[in-house]
Amino acid sequence: MFTNYFFLGINAIMIGGQILIIFVGGSAFSITRLNGWQWAVCIVLAALSLPWAVVIRIVPDSFVQSIWDKISPVYHFFGRSWTRFKRAIPKTKWQKKRAARKAAKEEEKAEKSEYPASDVENNIPVSSAGAPEIRVHEGNEAMP
Repeated sequence: MFTNYFFLGINAIMIGGQILIIFVGGSAFSITRLNGWQWAVCIVLAALSLPWAVVIRIVPDSFVQSIWDKISPVYHFFGRSWTRFKRAIPKTKWQKKRAARKAAKEEEKAEKSEYPASDVENNIPVSSAGAPEIRVHEGNEAMP
């Protein structure tokens, strides 16, 4: 049934590594151990994903394409309608507050930046690393 030993070996290593991370990972991966219920949920979901993958592989692509061609206009209509609807609704107080907090954080981050975007007094652009950019001029061009 399974003849690709590289695939089986890689899967075994991945599963073993994940189990090791769960049991021994601790603070290195910022995880907590799973209890019995959580293990059961993981195993059941993994077991259900295998038959689902088989079903997906059995269904021909042409069949899925024919269904998508039929529902695609409806999907796009509702998607465009929803976008227009969201734009028409005025922002709520919490959305305005969230946008204001985000703008304040970005402004604070820009103020705390270690390196300025440019040295305005001397008209020298500064790179993101903080070092002045080197400009090379050729010929008799005037230097800024």
